[in-house]
Amino acid sequence: MTVLSFQMKDSTVSRLNSLAEKRKLSPAEIAVVAIGEFIQREERQLSEIEAAIREAERSDFASDEDVAAVLFKYTEIPSEK
Repeated sequence: MTVLSFQMKDSTVSRLNSLAEKRKLSPAEIAVVAIGEFIQREERQLSEIEAAIREAERSDFASDEDVAAVLFKYTEIPSEK
């Protein structure tokens, strides 16, 4: 394992300590979980963005008819019976 050292605002440290106490974990354990979840979320978002860029580079767009069908589906006014 690698040890990281960084600075955080006192208010953030206070909130971290409070959460750790409530969760019955150490502040370091809370930080490890938080950083891991952040990295996972960011990697997933970047992967989706990269996939969208590849689609755009292939000109893989929805047709005008596809867009119109979706718009109609969500904006259609129900008829009164």
